[in-house]
Amino acid sequence: MPIGSQNSCGEPYRGDDEYDGEEQNDDVVLFELTRRYGYRVRRSSHAFHAVRAVCLALGTFGMLNGHVFLLLLMRDGFRVTWVTGGPVTEGRVDKTSLARYVSGGAMNQNSHLPLSSFYFLERKAPSRPPLADLETCVQVHLAGLGLAAEKLRGRRIAIAVGSRGIASLQEIVRAICGWLKSQGAEPFIFPSMGSHGGGTADGQRQILADYGITEAGVGVEIRSSADTLQVDATSYGFPVFADRHAWESDGIVVVNRVKPHSDLSGGIESGMLKMMAIGLGKREGATETHKQIWKHGFEPTIRAVAAKILGSGKILFGVAIVENEMHAVADVRATLPEGIVAAEESAIALARALMPRLPFRRLDLLIEDEMGKNISGAGMDTKVVGRAEGMAPGEGPAISLIYARDLTSASGGNAVGMGNADLIHERFFRKIDFQKTYINAITALHPQAARLPIYHPSDRAALDLALGHLGSPDPGAQRCVWIRNTLSLNRIAISPRLRKEIDSPQLWRLGEIPFSAEFDAAGDLRSPFERV
Repeated sequence: MPIGSQNSCGEPYRGDDEYDGEEQNDDVVLFELTRRYGYRVRRSSHAFHAVRAVCLALGTFGMLNGHVFLLLLMRDGFRVTWVTGGPVTEGRVDKTSLARYVSGGAMNQNSHLPLSSFYFLERKAPSRPPLADLETCVQVHLAGLGLAAEKLRGRRIAIAVGSRGIASLQEIVRAICGWLKSQGAEPFIFPSMGSHGGGTADGQRQILADYGITEAGVGVEIRSSADTLQVDATSYGFPVFADRHAWESDGIVVVNRVKPHSDLSGGIESGMLKMMAIGLGKREGATETHKQIWKHGFEPTIRAVAAKILGSGKILFGVAIVENEMHAVADVRATLPEGIVAAEESAIALARALMPRLPFRRLDLLIEDEMGKNISGAGMDTKVVGRAEGMAPGEGPAISLIYARDLTSASGGNAVGMGNADLIHERFFRKIDFQKTYINAITALHPQAARLPIYHPSDRAALDLALGHLGSPDPGAQRCVWIRNTLSLNRIAISPRLRKEIDSPQLWRLGEIPFSAEFDAAGDLRSPFERV
């Protein structure tokens, strides 16, 4: 469209730096594309808010030859290079007041967009209370299996432990190891986590150590190796792999949390079967299984691989863990190999009912202190934030922007899933180990999981961009939630606008005293969850 013709930005005007005074109010901004042509844009128009957002968020404007300079690609294709505007004073444009005018009074004295205040919102109680004496509970369940003494005494038993940040994982694993030793067995632990930890023995050993799964922490040897064996082939004809140390033992114990998968739904999701199909075979097995998932689907592939592992006679028993909404262990069940499938199908139904959720239908901005592989396979639980593939409308919250402030140290630099965030802090970016991230994404045949969001040097810069993108809403109009991570939703912070929009408010306790976000001299936030 030629410059000067009419379009969605408004109607053209002609003239130098003057406006004819037909509308003597603050609802006019003049965008001068050249010294001859420009557009008149009303405050209510989309173009006004687009330019305003970029001005405030990026600060990409300055003075040149007496004119305000701004570079912006408009939706209709125009690139605005010269901008003049401001309140109309005696029929002329006051260019010097552009920044104050464009902000509409929204910017504070330090030229930053103000963030709303917050109230704490706490879950009153979980739907199912945590188990009281977890170690005793685990051992009672194991004793109830009725395993024959000859299957345990003097036998080398491999215990599969994965890469997820399961509540009380060290305590559970230590209880299993202690019980096996009390029965005369010789247990050891091996990492069962596919390509995580860079797919290396040292990387996976370190992940276990970060969870306290060390010889000192659980009382048994840790055997970490990248060596695998092809142990069978599925009914579809593709190979099944397993960790060499585990397969050469006298029996394998599978320990995992059962929970909804971040991107999939079905009769089974994340749990013991997935660990057998993907984790047990290291990087080689994980690559093959993910490849077949694209061909046959998630659940049929996982069931096909797990069926071969279970049919081999190598699995001694399985331990399924279910957490409640407050990231505490609410259920533990031990089962013999022939009962593992049924136990997992039952456990996933319970896990869905206990899944933590954000109690809102719609948010403008979610601030997340951290994300990472110990939180979720996708860095953040995409079902919690409403960004899982195939979610039905209303199944999760509609969130306009997600800002992730940091990558957990337990992730070891693996930032797979970072593309679920729209913005990240520079410190997050500096922690990314791209080799580990790419190995995980490539193994999962999910390259989009390694997409890099925009990163910013400070929280202040990121929030200026986010709020500007949202149209620079006044603090009282912002729908903003601040969380530690998607596993820790029992205590969150919400903006005042959301106080009357809480789903199932009877389950939550709203704080009475608001607090303001605290920025340091570098423009970084102090997390409210670190306060006493």
